[in-house]
Amino acid sequence: MKKMNTNKIVSIVVLVAVLVATVAGAYLGIMGRNTQMVTVTENGVESERALYRQVAFIPNPINETWKEAIVPSAQLGGGLSYILTADQGDMSDADFAKALKSAAKIAGERVEMVSGDAAVSLSDSEVTITVPVKDYDSLVDAVAATPGEVTFCLYDSTTGLFGESVLTNEHVKDAGYYSDNSAYYLQAQLNKKGQKALSSFAADHNGEVLYVLLDGNYVGYFYLSTTMDTQYISATVDDWTYALLTAVCLRTDVLPISLAMSNYADAEATLGGLLDGVVVVMGIVT
Repeated sequence: MKKMNTNKIVSIVVLVAVLVATVAGAYLGIMGRNTQMVTVTENGVESERALYRQVAFIPNPINETWKEAIVPSAQLGGGLSYILTADQGDMSDADFAKALKSAAKIAGERVEMVSGDAAVSLSDSEVTITVPVKDYDSLVDAVAATPGEVTFCLYDSTTGLFGESVLTNEHVKDAGYYSDNSAYYLQAQLNKKGQKALSSFAADHNGEVLYVLLDGNYVGYFYLSTTMDTQYISATVDDWTYALLTAVCLRTDVLPISLAMSNYADAEATLGGLLDGVVVVMGIVT
C-alpha cells in the first residue's frame, strides 16, 4: 500500500513537471524571451531594449519576432524590390529580349545566394528582384549588377599591364571563400579543362604570382608551383566582400548584358495572410 502511494506521488510529480515544461516550451516558442536588457536614450528619454534575446521558433500570428528566426519568402512576408535597368544598345528586339531573360535568371541566382530567396520578374527593359528583407543591402545591388567576368593572369612589371588570361569562368566548377582570422581567401575548384591548363602553365612559371581579376579589377593572388594542387586553388584576398562577390560570379554565368540599379521600393506580401491562416488552422487541429 505504501509502495503504491509512493508510485502515485512520483507519477503526479512527473506529470506536473512535463506539463510545466510543455507550457513553458510553448510560451517561449511563440513569444521568445529577452536574456539581457540595455538602457538606451531616445529623444532624451531612457528606455529598456533587449540587447540579447531568443526569438520565437514557432510560426504564429501573435508574435512577429519569429520571422527573425525563420525568414519566409517575399510572397509570404513582403520585402524589398531592387529594380535594375538594361540598355538595349544596337541589339535587335529579339536578341535583347533573350539576353534580358538570361541576365534576369543569372542575377536572380546570385541574389538568392546572398539573401536566401529571390523572386524575379521582367518588364520591358527592367529586371525586378524582390528579397524577403526590408532593409536595403548594397551587396544585393553588387551581385546583381556586376558583369562577373573573372580572369586569372600574370602581371607584366615592364608594361604595367596584366597578360593574357590563363583561367576564366569556364575553367571553374565551383567556388567559395573563407577566413583563417589573418586573411580572406577565394577558393575555386577547377574542372578538368582548368586543371590541365593550370598544371601546364604552373610548370612553365614556377614561383610566379597569378593574379585574380574581376571585370578587369584586382581581387587577389596566389603563387604558382609545380607541386600545387591544381584541382583546388586558394587566392589571398584583401576584403571579404570581394572574395564573396567573386565566388558568387564564378558560380554563375557572366551577364550577357549590363544591368544597372535604377531604384528600389518596398514590396508587399502577395500571399500575406496565407501563413498566418495555415498556422491558426493547424493550431485548432492540434
